[in-house]
Amino acid sequence: MIILSESGDYLKNKGGSGVGGWVLRIFSKQARHHHKGKFGEDLVVDALMNLDDAHYMVNDIVIPPSKGNIDHMIVSPNGIFAIETKNWKGEYVCQGDDWSEHRRRGLTSKDYIVKSPSKQIKRNAYNLSQIIEEDFYNNRFKAWVNPIVVFTDPSVNLKLYDPTVQILRLDELVNHILSTKSYNELPSSEIESLANFIASLRN
Repeated sequence: MIILSESGDYLKNKGGSGVGGWVLRIFSKQARHHHKGKFGEDLVVDALMNLDDAHYMVNDIVIPPSKGNIDHMIVSPNGIFAIETKNWKGEYVCQGDDWSEHRRRGLTSKDYIVKSPSKQIKRNAYNLSQIIEEDFYNNRFKAWVNPIVVFTDPSVNLKLYDPTVQILRLDELVNHILSTKSYNELPSSEIESLANFIASLRN
């Protein structure tokens, strides 16, 4: 595995350099969610390191025009993969692109709608494919980016009904990438050039 960019840290300078900024970064709800998510992203990076050097990784890509974020990109002989990482705990239900969290309290339970990770990664993967087609291939070829949502906490309970993207657990991720059949296998020289192009979007 060749890593072209490390995971970012968008909260690093949030709130300034003083005591107030430190408190915000450590104790805010946003910070807690960020650190939980960052831990999950680190687990994904560790797992992907099992791929050989025919594979390139780019982390934390911001895709215009929506400014959506892709946690991890893999460019490989088997294709291009966009990975959304979720370090969720609990019980979640996916019906198509609709997601909810099922919470139990004593003898009662209730479902709470949550932001759809499948919609998010599909939108970002599509926008990236358009950028690749227009700016890398100059509209000479079509580009397909495979959207994936990966869950890193082994205790999470997932109930999946007709998901619109590939939903994986962490221990399934590497094998999925290796077993995916690409319609257009990329030559090694193009893999490197395309990975560097995607990495340039971080600038």
